[in-house]
Amino acid sequence: MTDVNPPRKLRNGQIVRVDSAIWPRTTIDTVLTSFVREKFQTFVFLEGEQSFWLDEKFFHVDAGHGSNRRPKALTFALKRNTEIRLLRGTSSPLNKVSITSPIGWMDEMEISGTSRSASIVDFMSGHLNHLVWEPGPEVVALAEQVSAPPRWLGNDMLPLYRTARGFDLMISVCRKLSGEGENQVPVHSRTSASQMERVRDFIMDNLHEDFHIEDIARQTGTSVRSLQRKFKDFYGETVFEFVRNARLERAREALLRDHISVSDASLVAGYASPAAFATAFRKRFGEVPRRMRAALRES
Repeated sequence: MTDVNPPRKLRNGQIVRVDSAIWPRTTIDTVLTSFVREKFQTFVFLEGEQSFWLDEKFFHVDAGHGSNRRPKALTFALKRNTEIRLLRGTSSPLNKVSITSPIGWMDEMEISGTSRSASIVDFMSGHLNHLVWEPGPEVVALAEQVSAPPRWLGNDMLPLYRTARGFDLMISVCRKLSGEGENQVPVHSRTSASQMERVRDFIMDNLHEDFHIEDIARQTGTSVRSLQRKFKDFYGETVFEFVRNARLERAREALLRDHISVSDASLVAGYASPAAFATAFRKRFGEVPRRMRAALRES
């Protein structure tokens, strides 16, 4: 797994840092844990998918592959040092761009309090406030320019070129948070965030149970209609998709970490048929479970 631009610490006074990473495949063999400092960050996923935790909040972003590519973006604010845990990778390519700023970037730019967007201030004020959104053509084009800059640029001009695109991307992110762009996804209120966290926690604690969406709504104090709408806004996928993918992630972890059989892994994922499990597993991770286990043993 090769990062074409290894992450760097923000220098004093640096308002925006832009990094890009292209991996032919992500081959994290075990759950990788580290810590990241407080910051304001956006990932633009041009292709591929990634699953990770920031503290206890789980994220799975899937931008698709090839002809099914559909870029996704994740913006979040970290108010303190935060644990990050990366799940095992996939055999499919991953191409993403990150835009990072210090959490106090508005202070460093000396933006007066009266000039600050209330939506942006509210977003920046809460630890792990986040937004999953679909970038428009302008944002995708900027991210692609960062990922694959013109060949004629010399090494002396490349940092300037990427920083300029980073500021343009930063403007687009701020427009998204303040509701000025097209097809805006509203910034999550703290009440909605707390409610959706309860929903997610209930699902993760009861993955082994055969529950329905009505059960989730009743147990978490929300309506089915509100649950369906808000959950997709927060996590970028429907409740059904989240449950299915979370069960498959848990089955893969048990398959590789605990060396259980494929039949037992299919039960962990909620499939009565190992053949149906293998089909869903391959669609999710790019290869059948038996082959993944064999590759791990060989390594």
